[in-house]
Amino acid sequence: MAAAALRPQVMDFVDGILTGADRELYMEELRLDPDVCPCIGQTLREARLRSQSGALVLAIRRVDGNLIGGPTADTLLMAGDLLICMGTAEQLRLLIQILIPIRSSTPRPPKHT
Repeated sequence: MAAAALRPQVMDFVDGILTGADRELYMEELRLDPDVCPCIGQTLREARLRSQSGALVLAIRRVDGNLIGGPTADTLLMAGDLLICMGTAEQLRLLIQILIPIRSSTPRPPKHT
């Protein structure tokens, strides 16, 4: 509430970007699991997350708690990183497929209803 009162134009921008007339954008947190994520040890440039999915990586929270706001193309992706991302539902779905691929060799148990 205080941020909205002190910076109304910033809040209007964020609100407009997340609920624009032409598309809705969402924010998501994705943890990099060393057992499944193929991008660990790559830079953002090498991982090509933006070009493959269209989603933006806004920030990265390291395991030690360090927050990297506005990571650059040279930022290294590390095991346990929490990526804070923004995109359309489809862009985030694609990003999840890249970062957490489904392995056909590991069967998943059926969900009970």
